[in-house]
Order: sequence, then C-alpha cells, then structure tokens
Amino acid sequence: MFNLIKTSALIGFSILLISCSDNDPIDYESLFDFSGIYSGNFDCTGMLEESSNGESFEFVVQKTSKANEYMIDLGDDVVFIGVQNGDSINIEEQILNEGQGFDEVTLSGTLTRVDEETFNFEFTHNVDDEGMSVCNQTISLAK
Repeated sequence: MFNLIKTSALIGFSILLISCSDNDPIDYESLFDFSGIYSGNFDCTGMLEESSNGESFEFVVQKTSKANEYMIDLGDDVVFIGVQNGDSINIEEQILNEGQGFDEVTLSGTLTRVDEETFNFEFTHNVDDEGMSVCNQTISLAK
C-alpha cells in the first residue's frame, strides 16, 4: 500500500513539473510586429559623440522569413540581424566586412518598445580604425 501511494505521488509530481515547463511554444503571431521605419537623434558617447550627437537618423526594420527574426538596415549597406524576445529585439554582436579590407563595423544592441510609438535603441558601435561608441536614444516609429 505504501508503494502505491509513493508511486502515485511521484507520478503526480512529475505531471506537475511537466505542465509548468518553460518550454511551451511561443505564439509569434501575438508578439508586436517591429517592422517599420524608425527615426530619432543620436545620443552617444565615444567616437560618434562629436561627429553625430544631435543629428537625426532613420533606419528600417523588416521581418525575415524566420518567425522572430528581423533585419535592421541602418543604411549604407550596414545591415544587422536581430531576434525578437517579447517587447525587444536583441542584436547579438555582429561584424560587417570582417577580413575584406574595408572598415570592420561591429554592433550589438537592443531595440525596446516603450509604448505604441516610442522605442529605446541602445547599441555599442565600433569601427576598427575609428573607435567605439555607446549610444542610447529614444526613437519613434515614423512609418
């Protein structure tokens, strides 16, 4: 009798653990669609501080064929890939032009939704022969 109770408790506990798993599939259809054109003004420290602070900029965000992946096009063939995680797009460190004899551009950052029209774009930007910048700006969805 004791073994039956023990076995029943073990099975019940196992079912509870499985039902509370964080491995539930993500409903990508219910996530905010970040696609659009964003605009704002640079607010950076480092290399971009003197040359770009206060200047306006625009960039385009488009979904790729993957469910939660976006292409972030900063213009001038500077394109990075980001992955949506809730109300943010995370851009893991990526390097453009590596080993090609051009300026190597490294970028990592996060685009976070604050409300329907306001977003925060934080990123670290490094150009191999010009230096590093850390930028944090509030931007808006232009279109």
